[in-house]
Amino acid sequence: MAVYRVASLGYAALLLASAGGYQRPVAGWLVLGLMTAWTAATTIAYSTARSRPLLVMDVLVTLGCMLASPYVQGPDAGPAGVMPVTATWIGGPALAWAVYGGRRAGGVAAVVLSLGDLWLRGLHGFDLSVPVNGAVLLIIAGQAREVVAAVGAALDNVRRHCGEDARAWVFAENDGVSMIITVRDEGPGIPEGRLSEAAAEGRLGIAQSIRGRIAGLGGTAGFTSVPGQGTEVELIIPVPARPAAHGQARTA
Repeated sequence: MAVYRVASLGYAALLLASAGGYQRPVAGWLVLGLMTAWTAATTIAYSTARSRPLLVMDVLVTLGCMLASPYVQGPDAGPAGVMPVTATWIGGPALAWAVYGGRRAGGVAAVVLSLGDLWLRGLHGFDLSVPVNGAVLLIIAGQAREVVAAVGAALDNVRRHCGEDARAWVFAENDGVSMIITVRDEGPGIPEGRLSEAAAEGRLGIAQSIRGRIAGLGGTAGFTSVPGQGTEVELIIPVPARPAAHGQARTA
């Protein structure tokens, strides 16, 4: 988690250094200074304990830095699709909450922070920015709950079948047309024919839940598994075009 915070802090500094036309660049460096101090403080604090007050403060400080973006960049930057001055640094509290309270807690923290990003962009119902392992995805605000629930169900399934100590990876990308989220584990895999057998007997459970949520968003959910090599769940959700008035968002 500390590595992510430091790396994303460096990325935010790089964006600020290369940015041209910010309304108040000096204020931007002051915000970056606060981000640096908070990164150092949380790195030390989280190495000893993760208390709920500290986690809440982490979210509030991050929101405060992010919401300073209109003052630093100018009021038109957010609606034009410019990333906030914090860039991907906003993902830190989501990771901290996930470590403290599990994957769903991390998802909730991500949605809270994304609502701040939504407000910055001056959008109502469009372009919720969700940080997932450093990738910033633009999705409709109304999709967030179902997407988080589907990913949470996939991760819960890993824990149920592979054990509490099993490792899983979440990859995400947005190609401008679809949002693609992949959840991969290193478990024993699903024996050939098991999914078809479960479907015939009406025992799909989690798989059916994931498929139902994603289908409700107009997308698809695919399951690939090789015995002894783990299982991969791929969620593909169409991303509607942004309103022309807001231009194209720029992500990194």
